[in-house]
Amino acid sequence: MSKTTVKNEAFIDLEAGLLNQLHPVWERYWMDRSRAIGQAADEARWGDAHALVEAVDLRQVIGKRDRLLDTLGMASLLLGASRLGRIDRTSVYKDPPKDMLAAASEQTRVLVGDNATTALRHELHLHLDKREYAQSSGNSATEADVFKAQQLQP
Repeated sequence: MSKTTVKNEAFIDLEAGLLNQLHPVWERYWMDRSRAIGQAADEARWGDAHALVEAVDLRQVIGKRDRLLDTLGMASLLLGASRLGRIDRTSVYKDPPKDMLAAASEQTRVLVGDNATTALRHELHLHLDKREYAQSSGNSATEADVFKAQQLQP
């Protein structure tokens, strides 16, 4: 395993900066939805709970920070270019590649907005199915496991 350089750590810091900015937005978004899903499950309204899960869309969270995403994307490009030499002498600095930046930002939107949404929905449906089974069968070990659906953290 190689040692992380200062410049590599800077990339990690940029990602952490994005996550720190998204966390409060995610928390506000998720609290209402998780309560509603949990309440529907508590009331054994499984169809409603699954419909609420299908309404979860992380693109809404990303969309509230579009400008930040673009700024961090540009910072990442400049940081990457700095690995090749003095940043003020690079073409990225002199003429930022807007098409490359747009593609990178859209890739992040797809990764978080689409792929993470699909994965989160899958996990939530699985937890709801386990909880429904637990309630109908009286299997308390399974029920304890599926209460995680209400406790998911961002």
